[in-house]
Formats: sequence, structure tokens, C-alpha cells
Amino acid sequence: TERFMINPQWRLFLTVGFLGAYTTFSTFEYETGSLLKDGELAIAMMNIIFSVVVGFVALKIGELIAKSI
Repeated sequence: TERFMINPQWRLFLTVGFLGAYTTFSTFEYETGSLLKDGELAIAMMNIIFSVVVGFVALKIGELIAKSI
């Protein structure tokens, strides 16, 4: 940390934002790939569809809450 003087907000973005998103997405991909490899096509498709749909619904709910504050 002494060698790389970086703005604390950039550090937060890089560690929490980027790495958090990357690990979440890679876990989703790994789990879906494992289901496909095991021949669980229907469950893999449900995982994809429900993850995207629930994520989008959560986004919209978050936007509504943010606008109402």
C-alpha cells in the first residue's frame, strides 16, 4: 500500500466492485457449467433464467426504492 498511492475510493471500487462482481459472475458460470456437464439441462436453464429474471426484478425494486428516498 505504501508503493501504490491510490485514491481510497478507487481502491474500494477495484476491490469490492470489480472483484466482487467477477467472483459472483464466475460462480454463476461455474455452477451452470457443472449442471450442464452433469446432464442437468433443465436445472441449468432454470438457473440461468431465474438468476437473470430475479436479478432484473431486484434491480427495478432497488431503483424504485432509491427514487422514493
